[in-house]
Amino acid sequence: MAGLTLAVDGHDDLDTRCTRCLRIAYTCGYAGVRTACGFICEYCMKSVGEWFMPDADTYFAGGVLKPEGFEIDKLERALHVCHRWRTAIDGGAHIGTWSTHLARHFRNVLAFEPAVDTYECLALNVGKFPNVVPFRAALGCSDSRASLSDEAQRPGNTGARYIVPGDEFGVFTIDHFDIDDLDFLKLDLEGYEYFALLGGAETIRACRPVICLETKAFGGRYGIADDAALKLLASWGARHAERMRNDHVFLWV
Repeated sequence: MAGLTLAVDGHDDLDTRCTRCLRIAYTCGYAGVRTACGFICEYCMKSVGEWFMPDADTYFAGGVLKPEGFEIDKLERALHVCHRWRTAIDGGAHIGTWSTHLARHFRNVLAFEPAVDTYECLALNVGKFPNVVPFRAALGCSDSRASLSDEAQRPGNTGARYIVPGDEFGVFTIDHFDIDDLDFLKLDLEGYEYFALLGGAETIRACRPVICLETKAFGGRYGIADDAALKLLASWGARHAERMRNDHVFLWV
């Protein structure tokens, strides 16, 4: 498979199994990748150009993902109004196309992705950038636990999953990390952006980062208005600077 290399040295480790499907490695010719989570076989992960992608994805792999990443033009427009380059947060990092781009600009990048298969790809895709720290976690309004659900109307889209009650991964507030130099905050959380903002109220109001967040008609999932995140930022004194389809850029007066 293009992009995937032999992950096991030699064929003597017959007990090596894929951490995702539990397939014994020798049955797929040891083709796959080593990750921090263990061996992942070629049947559970694929490569799309230079990017590792979950095999379950058919949306991004179907031509939406470009060689440079996904909608990097919008990120570039948001970065155009950023003037400090210390720490950036990529909330809803997916496979890391924005994280890798941010790594070329910022001293530190914290990338949050709760889905195990996309997190594994994220960790591989940002592996050559020592200034990116990937977390298999979500951002929210309190330190807790949660799970994910697939969007039934968008099958095969691994970026459409959304947070539901459960115990699959950790949820942390932005304030939990005690960041005093946050200069850029991106949130693409399928309707959960409002809660991530609440959990970062202290950090955001102290650091006043450029904020790029997505809003769609998903507020009803969580009992809030679709524009709740936009109104919250406005109430804190942030200024809506630009709209790029479903993404909004906020600055500070």
